[in-house]
Amino acid sequence: MRDVLPEAELLPKYFSRHGYWSAGAVKLLHYLIDPPSWDDYFPARDTDRPLPFTVYPKKRPVNLPVGGPWQYVETDWAALDVTDEEFGGDWSVTKWIGEQLQRDSDQP
Repeated sequence: MRDVLPEAELLPKYFSRHGYWSAGAVKLLHYLIDPPSWDDYFPARDTDRPLPFTVYPKKRPVNLPVGGPWQYVETDWAALDVTDEEFGGDWSVTKWIGEQLQRDSDQP
């Protein structure tokens, strides 16, 4: 993004410049974070990779028969033999967001 729009100011940076604390998680900008735009980010602002560690089954899809080369394996759902915490993914994102909402801050 910065190769194409090097001077663009994204909304979280605008808020930060005006006294707000800006934090984000996961795919707000789809597959990038744009680290300079945020005060904090989960899983890690400095990696510019928005997706947290997530356990995936070794064989995918799990339940659906493969309908052709067009099939996106993410549409298959199945229980995994791991705890929520071990799974990571959305559970870890939700945990982090909850922690951010409970922290004391002098910024909106």
